[in-house]
Amino acid sequence: MYPKYETSEKVDQLRSDEYSHLSDSNSKVCLDYCGFGLFSYLQTLHYWDSCTFSLSEITANLSNHALYGGAESGTVEHDLKTRIMDYLNIPESEYGLVFTVSRGSAFRLLAESYPFHTNKRLLTMFDHESQSVNWMAQTARENGAKAYNAWFKWPTLKLCSTDLKKRLSHKKRKKKDSAVGLFVFPAQSRVTGSKYSYQWMALAQQNNWHVLLDAGSLGPKDMDSLGLSLFRPEFIITSFYKVFGHDPTGFGCLLIKKSVMGNLQSQSDRVSHSLDQGEASLASVYNEASDGENQNEDDWERREPEIVCSHIDHVNMLGLSKTTTRLRFLINWLVISLLQLKMPETGNLVQIYGPKIKYERGAAVAFNVKDKSKGFVSPEVVLKLAEREGVCLGIGILSHIRMMDVPRNHHRGGDSSLHLQREAGGKRGGGGGGYVRFEVVTASLSFLTNFEDVYKLWAFVAKFLNPSFSREGTLPTVVEDEEAEESET
Repeated sequence: MYPKYETSEKVDQLRSDEYSHLSDSNSKVCLDYCGFGLFSYLQTLHYWDSCTFSLSEITANLSNHALYGGAESGTVEHDLKTRIMDYLNIPESEYGLVFTVSRGSAFRLLAESYPFHTNKRLLTMFDHESQSVNWMAQTARENGAKAYNAWFKWPTLKLCSTDLKKRLSHKKRKKKDSAVGLFVFPAQSRVTGSKYSYQWMALAQQNNWHVLLDAGSLGPKDMDSLGLSLFRPEFIITSFYKVFGHDPTGFGCLLIKKSVMGNLQSQSDRVSHSLDQGEASLASVYNEASDGENQNEDDWERREPEIVCSHIDHVNMLGLSKTTTRLRFLINWLVISLLQLKMPETGNLVQIYGPKIKYERGAAVAFNVKDKSKGFVSPEVVLKLAEREGVCLGIGILSHIRMMDVPRNHHRGGDSSLHLQREAGGKRGGGGGGYVRFEVVTASLSFLTNFEDVYKLWAFVAKFLNPSFSREGTLPTVVEDEEAEESET
């Protein structure tokens, strides 16, 4: 189906050489990662001192730390900052970088520092629930700001662009040099894989909004794309994990444009500053005394062992074209194959939300599995059974979805996973429309994902064609006709 897939065979060789744990007999298919990787599995086995660090709290003012808290050359923190800025294609002359203990911590830290008391609007653009965004919205409201989220159309989940344009173009007299507020823009949905035009950032900035780019769901080297290189959002948040499929721990990153650092509020008046909300400093946990005699004389000025980001090196070696092309082939094959699974009476076995097959779509998919009663198998049940089959998936909650002119009986029907919600003037019940939120199963592909991985996911989902699989987690060992007769009595 995709003959050019073979041009990415270097990835398979790299996976075999550096990430052998992904192909062990007892390994699991990892489709629940989001963010960017740092190290390879081989590196952790044989060069552990080049990929070991710890986090410690920093209580300095956020903007001061971003501007003047740069780590000294020869430290782990300096190594990682340099590598990350280069990997994200972000100029150090324009941005400061602050490490946080997680992606959520980065959102909370910015929310507590952003002047919502003067810039009284927060506009977000997510087709799913995000605890990090909820924290930010709560903080904005506590400071007197209004929080809004863009809406998406059911069932395509396409952005309601007309409504968003009105929100961004809101005209109100502001003090000179004061921004309207903060626009939080995800380059793509980490749940459905929907991609959004970077022009939304341009429109927001033209209307005097500050822009926060959530880059955590981007693919490898996506920050190198021409579109993103033309835009310079005021804030960028992303996250890094240590080793794909082995050690998912890591940290978050908050990048702040130096020209807006003066707008951030001082945090010096806080009574407490907990680590899960604040900045983090990275330090080596290497025992200098143990190997001090073996140090190279050329490295005598280094205070800590050099950090080597093998995973980043591997992505850089492959480049934007190979990684994105491979992921596009894999996600499109998966979506096509899932949609070909048919149940005798109810049609498609799988309901996919968001884009189907598109040239430009992210390497993530959101879906539910139908049961014979025309409802959906609980996502928690799907995850439990997937884990038993050696496939790691995730759960997301699709939200901010607008149903227009939907018949009353379609609002609920036999599908217990759809729930109408009252939001921003939405009407409950009736035939005119409403808003829904519901759980979905999610799968996210990495550049290390191979065809065998996506095939295993498809083969697992195909087992639901037998109704007993969702009830018992095993396929029948008796003749299907006999089992069917017993179930009818």
